[in-house]
This record gives sequence, C-alpha cells and structure tokens, in this order.
Amino acid sequence: LLENLQKIAKGIDEILDKKLFKKRSIQEQRDQLQEQLQSLLDKQRLYTKTLAEFQQV
Repeated sequence: LLENLQKIAKGIDEILDKKLFKKRSIQEQRDQLQEQLQSLLDKQRLYTKTLAEFQQV
C-alpha cells in the first residue's frame, strides 16, 4: 500500500513538472511576442510621426 502511494505521488510530481515546464515555455513565448509587438508599435509610431512631418513640409 505504501509503495502504491509512493508511485502515485511520484507520478503526480512528474505531471506537475511537465505542466510547470510547459507553463514556463508558454510564458517565454508570450514574452517574446510581447517584445515583438512593442517593437512593431514603436515602428508604427515612428512611421506615423515621420509621415506627419513629411506632410507638413
């Protein structure tokens, strides 16, 4: 009985480790996409600003 409980606990720990790894992976991917989005927004702002300045000339 004790061995069975230990096996169950070990299985739960393995599942938890897999879920935590997947969560970290998803968080890293989200962070990369957020950085990419911020870069694109910065470029868009610069484009809009440059276009407005060009139209004033």
